[in-house]
Amino acid sequence: MEKNIVSTQEMANKVVKNLPADYTYRMGYKNTLTVGEIIAVHDAREYYSGRGAKYNSGIKHGGYSYKMTLTELKKQYRQIVKEEKETANKRAAYAKKQALHLRSCKKESYVMDLVKEKISIAGNDNKEDARYWLNCYHGCGVYRLIIKDGKIVASIYGGLYNSRPEGVDAQMWVDCIVKYAKQLFGEGDLHIVKADGSGTYFYLRNKEDMELLETKQYVVPAPNGDGNMGYSHLNTEII
Repeated sequence: MEKNIVSTQEMANKVVKNLPADYTYRMGYKNTLTVGEIIAVHDAREYYSGRGAKYNSGIKHGGYSYKMTLTELKKQYRQIVKEEKETANKRAAYAKKQALHLRSCKKESYVMDLVKEKISIAGNDNKEDARYWLNCYHGCGVYRLIIKDGKIVASIYGGLYNSRPEGVDAQMWVDCIVKYAKQLFGEGDLHIVKADGSGTYFYLRNKEDMELLETKQYVVPAPNGDGNMGYSHLNTEII
């Protein structure tokens, strides 16, 4: 196979686009690379058009001038080409993996495996994150809590829908969550309720769910207003 020969000018044209840029001025920059008698330019300057063109004469642009030996140029060029190939390979691998994922999303068994990754079983020994005493708490955000016999037995970070991976049918996702919850905890007194994570613990979203758990309520300044002006918010904390 005939080997592609890259000229010094072609190497310089690629390298100059990857050299550090001068962002001193917001209207862009112009970099120049000199390798012996070879000159390569990367012009990223911007100008106004239309009626604003009259201001172009006063625009300031950044820019650097670089000089390299041929050996330095080849080294830089090889590194850039290597990184481009690695990036292309990663993108191709991701595209292949994503295509397989999208095809598999129609299978319930595959979706059930995804559900198992999203449901966190409750336990007091949190070895994953020492900030939180309950291991099914993953910080601030939206949750669905699985309640059994008045206790939190599991959580779903992101709720029923925001936890759903791309490509999975929404109804299949919910059905699989319910099915897996019943497999784990039995049919019994099982409920899936809305909650919010704040600070280091859970707060119920809907007051009608208070009968399922032991809770306490208290008023705090609302996050979207000044408490001194009368804005407040009723928290329903699970205890």
